[in-house]
Amino acid sequence: MRSIETIISDIEALSLDGDYWPLLYSLADEIENHPDGARTIQAVLQLFEHNPDGDFGTPGPLAHAVETYSRRGYENCLLESLTRKSTPFTLWLAHRIVNACDENESAFTPFAKMYEELLK
Repeated sequence: MRSIETIISDIEALSLDGDYWPLLYSLADEIENHPDGARTIQAVLQLFEHNPDGDFGTPGPLAHAVETYSRRGYENCLLESLTRKSTPFTLWLAHRIVNACDENESAFTPFAKMYEELLK
């Protein structure tokens, strides 16, 4: 098993030129199966921020990988990412959270408020 630091470095260095899909799947598998996989959430979200027109899938392997850390840090990291630099893809990830939550769940409220602000 590779170190989490090496995985994060690979995410940070990822180029969306050429055939990058095998690498996305490989990284996603490592993220999901690493005991410290949650530490990659920020790096993945920053990849999405730095590549607002990138094709990451619908939602794609990296999004699925970080979503496995739902209620374990993912939502807070996504809110921070949206505050730093929202992209169509990260907004869509937030929308997925709103759709998956009951209105009474704590994860729902900050994203619902964010959407209210965006619609003003």
